Amino acid sequence: PTYAADLAELSMIFLEDLKVFENSKVYHFCNKEETNWAEFAAEIMNLAGRECVINPIPSSEYPTPAERPPYSSLDCSAIENDLNISIRSWKDALDECMDKIIMKEQLERIDSELLLEICALAGDEIMDVYSGDFDVEKKGDDSPLTQADKRANDVIVTRLKEAYPEIPIISEENKLDAFDVRAEWEFAWLVDPLDGTKEFIKRNGEFTVNIALVGQGRIIAGYIYVPVKEEFYFAKKDEGAFWMKRGDNTAEKLLRGKIDGKKVRVAASRSHLNEATSAFVEDLKSRYEDVELIPAGSSLKLCLIAKDVIDVYPRLAPTMEWDTGAGQIIVEEAGGKVLQHETGTAVVYNKEDLLNPYFVASIDTY
Repeated sequence: PTYAADLAELSMIFLEDLKVFENSKVYHFCNKEETNWAEFAAEIMNLAGRECVINPIPSSEYPTPAERPPYSSLDCSAIENDLNISIRSWKDALDECMDKIIMKEQLERIDSELLLEICALAGDEIMDVYSGDFDVEKKGDDSPLTQADKRANDVIVTRLKEAYPEIPIISEENKLDAFDVRAEWEFAWLVDPLDGTKEFIKRNGEFTVNIALVGQGRIIAGYIYVPVKEEFYFAKKDEGAFWMKRGDNTAEKLLRGKIDGKKVRVAASRSHLNEATSAFVEDLKSRYEDVELIPAGSSLKLCLIAKDVIDVYPRLAPTMEWDTGAGQIIVEEAGGKVLQHETGTAVVYNKEDLLNPYFVASIDTY
């Protein structure tokens, strides 16, 4: 590493001679703070669960003495100033690296075929209730509850506990654990057994089964089933988003293009269109030649962004984490984003208060 700048400099000179580009600049990149290699080695061994004594050796005692060239000053200021980036300490970088490894290993253990099967079984319970008469109860927050919600929840919770007993479950229909308990969870399932109960009661078919996996505050996998249409939408982080009909053996990858600049298709909730959303739509009309409103219920609005049916979904009304988790990763893996309306930052999960901030889901800047 000490002489990497020499090699980089020679490479740039060679490429400039070939007229590939002009006026190159070599930056020295290093982690902030002094990198203590003995401390780094000790931390790696600790993370690996190995008991090992690390004996640091000063460079003056190396068999072949090493001298750092004058340009190699462990100074990141040039790259930070020119490229407007912030460089972390090696400890922070290592923590993020380990988080990604743990996340990847957990995702590899998640069987998407099994999750789709669980969604479908829950959907069967819902359709069994949907095909006949049913009673509607009121929960403590005055939201509706049916036997379909309960039966679908029982199926999902039972099957998830059988397959992944080590992963706790947050469900709309279960008693919520205290935050001091949930804060210790590295991963958790986020379940809405029947998203769109109002649509279910109206019998318009626009309701879904939602299961998401939360990892360190972000959604890393999501599975949505539309019982009436027998359609699946699903995604894993960094593996893409997909759509599939029940019974098919292959899935269609969902990858969205950008808004064409003249027309924008906006999701308008059948149950929650309010004054703020109307104002948002009016603002879009001032910037686009054609603003098409497409009504849809439940998490279908997020799915339809991935499916190239709509472009923007402003949700300027209350939602809970289980309403949006699975849909968010599907939108993100299809090339879109789900951002808090006020801050422009990503929506996060397993918070102390599971109420979501107002957000806008979109496939592009709007």
